[in-house]
Amino acid sequence: MANQTRATTTPTAKHRKLSDDHHSLLPGLPDHIAQLCLSLISPSALYSVCRSWRRLIYTVTFPPFRSLYTLSLPTNSAVDGGQMVKLFSFDPISSKWITVKSPLLPPYLRHLSLRHPSFMSRNFSIQSVSVSGNLVLIAATAVHQSLPVPAFPHPLIFNPLSNTWSSCPPLSTPRRWCAAGALQDTVVVASGIGSHYTETVARSVEKWVVRKSESFDEKIQSLTHLKLENESFDEKIQSLNHLKLKSESLDENPDGYCEKIQSLDEKTDGYCEKIQSLNHSKLKTESLDETPYGNCEKIQSLNNLKQKSESLDENPYGKWEKMQSLKQSKLCREAIDAVGWKGKLCMVNVKGDYAKEGFVYNLDSDEWAEMPVGMLGGWRGPTAAMDEETMYVVDESRGVLRRYNEDGDKWSEVVVDERLKGAEYIAAGGGRVCVVGEKGVGIVVVDVVVEPPRLWVVETPPGHDVLGLHILPRMCSPELKSPVALLESK
Repeated sequence: MANQTRATTTPTAKHRKLSDDHHSLLPGLPDHIAQLCLSLISPSALYSVCRSWRRLIYTVTFPPFRSLYTLSLPTNSAVDGGQMVKLFSFDPISSKWITVKSPLLPPYLRHLSLRHPSFMSRNFSIQSVSVSGNLVLIAATAVHQSLPVPAFPHPLIFNPLSNTWSSCPPLSTPRRWCAAGALQDTVVVASGIGSHYTETVARSVEKWVVRKSESFDEKIQSLTHLKLENESFDEKIQSLNHLKLKSESLDENPDGYCEKIQSLDEKTDGYCEKIQSLNHSKLKTESLDETPYGNCEKIQSLNNLKQKSESLDENPYGKWEKMQSLKQSKLCREAIDAVGWKGKLCMVNVKGDYAKEGFVYNLDSDEWAEMPVGMLGGWRGPTAAMDEETMYVVDESRGVLRRYNEDGDKWSEVVVDERLKGAEYIAAGGGRVCVVGEKGVGIVVVDVVVEPPRLWVVETPPGHDVLGLHILPRMCSPELKSPVALLESK
């Protein structure tokens, strides 16, 4: 009986040990195939099935779903910026707020000033934009010797998938109260104030292409192909040498095939010339290999591209480029959000339900134009664009969410709700428009895809006031690895 018990329990223990080491996602399928199948299912459905599927949706290899991010400050913070500005992420699957704790959080985020020391109603904004799935902090204000000055020596970029902060290339002049927006993979900053007001900064326009470093890689790859073409000469020379050996073997047999030998001799003379020319080209390539720092134009271009690529490795985000200056400096009076919409950036010179001027910037032609009359007339609050295609605005005094119709140059009503009154921040993405209204209301989420639109409220991070709102990819849990990565490590 004892032996029988040992025989029945031992396989079970082994099976339990194997299952603890690794759980298959779908029985009977390899994990990389199972992951492809599960990636077609909604993450909210996977989350409630089992623990292994729940872990899978937060791994790096699983397609990320969208989450809500807020720049927040403790409610009872001091006026002089004594509290650290925090970044929170709201997971829509688990309905939980997560405090983003990046190991390289910049220290000067602790010294931001958010309220003017002399004017009770004057607030300082932290200007931020979303670009290519990243959060970019453009400008903020600090106080030095009782004077407001730019807080950031250079913009900062946060990658939610890697949970890291990085330094962006510096602007020509650190600034605050500027117009900032993102269009496709490009961030545009216009006007603003540095440590002191200058006409040059107030009329300046700069752009930064986030993925510009890829162009240097393409050039280096094309020049690498040139080197491979030089190496192909060796194969041609070897094939011609084989033909020469065959002709020499025919010369050793003079009794037969005289006509063929004569014709081959004539051809070998031609081959010899080709071989000599190829040998010259081979010698040139060998000389290039022996003297890689010579005066050859190709090598100089390669070295220049190599130096540029090395400089990009030091700062992989490229640099800011100066664009055509503004004709006037009306955009330096307030922190302005520029909305990327159909290849253009749309913005107004003041916030709120006031009379204002509107501007439209065409990134491709580097030209400024006046905003259409209908668009300007309905711009009565915070505005955002869904995937840079559909523009939404919240009439903050009436609590109305509207959608812009380009054909008729007018705004159509989407939903009316009291909780939209006093709107301060807005973000759009994934079929949702999220609005931060008056304190105590929370974040109003409107599903604009369904008809009629569906509305609900998400509570803000406990004990914090929202200073900025963005929709970005969900964060990855660093302690979680996908089953595919686990198998590769084993």
